[in-house]
Amino acid sequence: MHGVGQRVNMMGGGRRIAAAMLFALLIVVALPAVGRAATIDVTTNSGGTGGTDCTLRDAISSANTGAVVGACTTGTMGPDIINLAVAGPYSLTVVDNGTDGPNGLPSVTSVITLMGNGETIQRTGATAFRLVHVAVGATLEVVDTILTNGNSTTSAARSATRGRRRSPTARSAATTRRQPAAGCSTTAAPSRPSIAAR
Repeated sequence: MHGVGQRVNMMGGGRRIAAAMLFALLIVVALPAVGRAATIDVTTNSGGTGGTDCTLRDAISSANTGAVVGACTTGTMGPDIINLAVAGPYSLTVVDNGTDGPNGLPSVTSVITLMGNGETIQRTGATAFRLVHVAVGATLEVVDTILTNGNSTTSAARSATRGRRRSPTARSAATTRRQPAAGCSTTAAPSRPSIAAR
């Protein structure tokens, strides 16, 4: 009888361990990928939105919202990597939003690293707008990207102080020094690039 009791107890203990392991596995499966960056490949140099390719504007929106936007991979609401995967230039011709002044790209509201692979993001046409705005609490890191011809004409756009704009290569910063907003939100000093070189 004693041996039977021990076997019953061991079986009960084994079931509890198996149940605990299954519960832990379900938690891991159910949790979102916190801390794991999604890579969103931009597959067209179009400055528009929608269509069968992932545009830069849609990629930023996807990273901001953690949802599928256009043909882009789902972001995580940060940190995310946006990769300019096709040859540029990436030309912006219209205003995307009016946050702190007109902007050609969606306002960055999450944590994004933009991998430019040496490509150019530029404003073209007669409409004046900043290239990108970074919201308070957000971070945009620009790597190996040329930002050019941004043009902010409103006092709100020129004086906006918002989230962190980090560390592009010297190549991208050099193209932005001539214009206060360089296509980006700026702090008070108009002579500084809006994204500082490291």
